[in-house]
Amino acid sequence: RKVQFLSNLDESTLLRVSDALQSVTFPEGERIINKGDVGEVFYILREGKVKVHDIGFGDSRYIDQELGPGDWFGERALLTGE
Repeated sequence: RKVQFLSNLDESTLLRVSDALQSVTFPEGERIINKGDVGEVFYILREGKVKVHDIGFGDSRYIDQELGPGDWFGERALLTGE
């Protein structure tokens, strides 16, 4: 319930989502995904920080962001296949 976009799910749906999650740990400084890679994973941060840079969608550009526990990324790849 700490992840904002999951907070409105009913208990049974939330349990189904949590059963599908897999915990992965990355060493500090390791790239998780590179721009142009096929996105097949949706990430939810449980702990630590992630820097997201070179963010763009179409012709739009966004400033770098730092994400922390409860934040997420990779959802667009799952929804659009990009």
